[in-house]
Amino acid sequence: MQYKYDATGNRIYKEYTKSGVTTRTWYIRDPQGNVLSVYSNNGGAQTFWKEQHLYGSSRLGMFVPEMQVTGTPGSATTIWNQSNRIRYELTNHLGNVLATISDVPSTIYNMTDYAPFGMQQVGRNYSLSGTYRYGFNGKENDNEVKGEGNQQDYGMRVYDPRIGRFLSGDPLQAQRTWMSPYNFVQNSPIIKIDPSGGLDDDYMIRKNGDIIVNKTDDKFDRFYVETSQKQVDYMLVRSYKLAGQLEKNGNGLVAFPEKGENWDSYGVVESGGQSKGVKNGKSFDEFVGAGDNFVKPITAAGLFGILNEVKVAGITISFGDMSSNNGSDPAVGEDNTFHHGGHGHMGARSGLDADFRYVGNNGHSFQGTMDSKKFSIEKNEMVYRAAYRFGFDWKNTYQGKLEMLNGVRTMGGHNDHGHLGMKDGNRTNVSSYVPFNTSIVFRLPAPLTKLQYNWFGY
Repeated sequence: MQYKYDATGNRIYKEYTKSGVTTRTWYIRDPQGNVLSVYSNNGGAQTFWKEQHLYGSSRLGMFVPEMQVTGTPGSATTIWNQSNRIRYELTNHLGNVLATISDVPSTIYNMTDYAPFGMQQVGRNYSLSGTYRYGFNGKENDNEVKGEGNQQDYGMRVYDPRIGRFLSGDPLQAQRTWMSPYNFVQNSPIIKIDPSGGLDDDYMIRKNGDIIVNKTDDKFDRFYVETSQKQVDYMLVRSYKLAGQLEKNGNGLVAFPEKGENWDSYGVVESGGQSKGVKNGKSFDEFVGAGDNFVKPITAAGLFGILNEVKVAGITISFGDMSSNNGSDPAVGEDNTFHHGGHGHMGARSGLDADFRYVGNNGHSFQGTMDSKKFSIEKNEMVYRAAYRFGFDWKNTYQGKLEMLNGVRTMGGHNDHGHLGMKDGNRTNVSSYVPFNTSIVFRLPAPLTKLQYNWFGY
């Protein structure tokens, strides 16, 4: 076996030799690392177009043309559309591919049941024609090595689901010395997934505004929001659910999702570019990154906390500008001359700010000003109270000059949208993470009044 990877750890080539026959596979990926298409020579001289992957918000399945693409130079090849060539994935909350179905009605191509750590259950799988490339956690099976479903590619490492362990140590193992460097999802495979084979940052967002952070150097962050508390004798049981799993870019920022259960976004996504001008009497010249929804992970944690709190009141929020992908503020307009005072302009408050449209009487953000009949004082004050609880501070959080809301600072230019600004620097409601799993009880300082037990769920 031979594998080749790109600079970000994505597999781009696989070579497998058996009985003197070498099969080569090439992976074509988009800039985010998603596989777009797969080509193979099947051990011969001809190259075949094996797969074309289909995506929505995640992978939906693939088109399997099995078509030769090696032809005579300068000649044209006609490709005809064929039925029964699409495989749609049916997955669960972990991304496990449980079945694949065809575009032809009533045709099931593959079915698989998994043990908790991903081993295929004996007598509980079925294949009509060949095996499917992806399986447990939606990861690629390397069936050539140890048999069907017994080895998987996680990017940074290779995983064996039969033993529930990675076959090499975590490259960031020094940051979690209390765990085996070969462990898989902290031994919690029912409720967690591993996107890359490395460590992640876990943000535990409690209802009281506390944010418990496990800080690592990996590029993936997970955000869990508290859903309930229950007193059981001397234990306080907290239940959490996964609100989002985001990837940090090279500037330490994450792209906050454009939409979710009770939020969406508005405005045109800026393309960025070089920007020069004068603001508040000062000239500036900076390169503005693309996009307008990038924030620091702690800001994302605060936003998830707000959304989790106001959801119970039926509130849906539309977010606007945050920061661009390089941390600068998004430039608005074709000439890239308008800039916010913050949002990352010339390095000021990069990834800490978020605009949102005010909430109407129906609980949904609306396009309009604070003096509109649609404007709800009660619901907007609820949003701002939640913001203060989750780390957005009064100094950097604004309403418009119409001043319809109590306890919120006013700022010009904000009559048609609100502004949430995360406190820059240390926050009293943020603390370092204590290692845990479902068998560990945390004791409060003496005198003992409660035991605390953390539980993750969906």
